[in-house]
Amino acid sequence: ILQGIVDLIPPAWQYPEITCARVILNGQIFTTKGFKETIWNQTGDITSCGERIGALEVCYLEEKPERDEGPFLREERSLLYAIAERLGGIFERKQAEEELRENEKRYRALVEYMPALICRFLPDGTLSFVSSSYCNYFDKEPKELVGQNFFQFIPEEDREKVKKHFESLTYKKPMITYEHQVVAPNGEVRWQQWTDRALFDEKRNLIEYQSIGHDTTERKQAEEALRNSEERFRTFMETSSDLMHMADEVGNITYVNEAMCKTLGYSKEEMIGMHIRQVISEECMKDFDPKSEELVRKGRFTYEPTWITKN
Repeated sequence: ILQGIVDLIPPAWQYPEITCARVILNGQIFTTKGFKETIWNQTGDITSCGERIGALEVCYLEEKPERDEGPFLREERSLLYAIAERLGGIFERKQAEEELRENEKRYRALVEYMPALICRFLPDGTLSFVSSSYCNYFDKEPKELVGQNFFQFIPEEDREKVKKHFESLTYKKPMITYEHQVVAPNGEVRWQQWTDRALFDEKRNLIEYQSIGHDTTERKQAEEALRNSEERFRTFMETSSDLMHMADEVGNITYVNEAMCKTLGYSKEEMIGMHIRQVISEECMKDFDPKSEELVRKGRFTYEPTWITKN
């Protein structure tokens, strides 16, 4: 491109047969055939982002009558500046394209090595990009996924909910995180968490969505197991005829069962937050130490209290 521009310069000057040109840009040199530096010359800086990155030089090989600027016309000076500006623009564009290619290479390298599932899709759910992790999860090749609709992996009862999530995104609120079920290649229904980001053009028109996700099945199973365990624990506590309570490290009551409330004459709301000293006699409190060596060492502390009822 630059050599072609240089070769087009001589015909644009008033004496093309004795005109030669040279462009020095970012360390590279482009000249017309038979270029020679002479005292009859015009020079203009080539700049990019306010910095000088080269120069454009036009020379006459012979002396010619004086005009506006030595032997050169005023219009030739204007043309030289215009060409220099154009060359700076070409350099900026090429540099931006190169940076874009490098950024894309780094982005793809990052995406490919990330363990997270990454994809891009159109508003109708058609996949336009899938990462290696995404392919591995669904046991498919990229060519088997790109162009397909990702809703095929979501149980039918969850599809409308997922669609509403990403359709709610706007230019001002472009991100959302949510969980939904998916059907794994072996037919197992698993859980995934996804963060969707809507991508817009310069006119704020929606182009597509980018989504990053990971499998949360084990966490969901652990949460479910914990809920079941807590439910069994509370059922045991509430149905026990023994007086049961829990307190923090300084003795403030954090939980009481129904049997204890009934025995002492308090409601649960009244007892939560009370100090254990308020319901155990002073004499018994001499033996009670929530920070005792026995409690720290064995994880339990045995004592026989005399309870103080509400009345």
